Amino acid sequence: MLKAHFFSITSMKKIIVIQLLLLLLSGCVVYDYYKNRYGARTHETVTNEAKKGGYTLITPEEIKREYLNNPEALFLVDTRQEWEYKVQHIQGAVNLPVKPYWWYPYYPKNRKDLRNVLGPDKNRRVIFY
Repeated sequence: MLKAHFFSITSMKKIIVIQLLLLLLSGCVVYDYYKNRYGARTHETVTNEAKKGGYTLITPEEIKREYLNNPEALFLVDTRQEWEYKVQHIQGAVNLPVKPYWWYPYYPKNRKDLRNVLGPDKNRRVIFY
């Protein structure tokens, strides 16, 4: 009787271990899928995406120089969370919190918020930080 009871506990432990291993394996597969699909956000991938979209990347030094010469020439968009913006932000910047989810730019409400913040003028220089 004791042996049968011991055997059933051991079997349950094996089943639990197998389930945990399968869960871990499925997590690795999902991670690998998204990593391959969206890739790591390296400077090279961001630069290529900017070029593809017709955007120009500029350095912090260039932004500083332009801002000090003529602050109104730049439209600054602070993409940090609202509480971070409230603590401290560059004078004249507007807040458009961007959440770090891969689907965030594709969600219709977020695209509408972006259009509302940017407005109709497509020729002004917009800086996201």
